[in-house]
Amino acid sequence: MKLLFIGAIVVAALIGAVMVYARTARIDPARWHVAPEEPDPTAPDIDTANSRLSLRSFDTPPAAVQSALDAIIRATPRTSLLAGSVDDAMITYVTRSGVFGFPDITTAVARADDRGGTSVIVFGRAVMGYSDLGENARRVDGWLGALEAGLGE
Repeated sequence: MKLLFIGAIVVAALIGAVMVYARTARIDPARWHVAPEEPDPTAPDIDTANSRLSLRSFDTPPAAVQSALDAIIRATPRTSLLAGSVDDAMITYVTRSGVFGFPDITTAVARADDRGGTSVIVFGRAVMGYSDLGENARRVDGWLGALEAGLGE
């Protein structure tokens, strides 16, 4: 019984240490605030075990699209600005998981395309670990769905 109690304390201490590290680890904007590569328009969504890269096109001007997307992303719980601005047309955000506080980084770029509209590239990726269990894909798809609905496209 005593060994079980000691084991439980050790496990709780390890979980606590992971939570503290995840919530306090420095995230370097110079490393994460970089423009994502534009994906192939015929395959606009690319997934790996811990990231989602999506491309969408809109008929709305870039500044309006970036501003609308920024408002959607900032309204997401546990999400904060890491670097960039609407005026820069590239913004990087940090979204932390609810329990452990693991950080995910998302960079959103809006730029004029050759047809007079806007191309939006959103790249969400995990900072820690090898798999985010599809969380970045769900989050990015949700943001882009809300953007499409909000812009009426």
